[in-house]
Amino acid sequence: MSRRTLYVSATADSAEPLFSTSANLRTDFTDRPFPELRPNETKSIDVSCDQLRTLGVSRPILFDAGSVAVTNSDDVIFLISDGDFECGKIVRFTYFREGDAFRVRYDVDP
Repeated sequence: MSRRTLYVSATADSAEPLFSTSANLRTDFTDRPFPELRPNETKSIDVSCDQLRTLGVSRPILFDAGSVAVTNSDDVIFLISDGDFECGKIVRFTYFREGDAFRVRYDVDP
């Protein structure tokens, strides 16, 4: 399972206010007690353009229930509207292992 740390803000203009405000943390992609994804699981959220100035992922966590191992990621992705993506486009975050590291990357549909 990976704990997804997805943040979305209508007002933040830099990474610090985006990631430091708990109200920006989005957990509505699941009804589970923790904001998590299971292996090969895909989730989507829709955000209206007026509510989306910045979004990003900060230091996601991978938890292997079989071995009870936790892998922390150092990856931080900060994106700003009309610079890194255009409203109305699909922004996709992909979580993956790279050797012993847990990583996240993003892409934006053209």
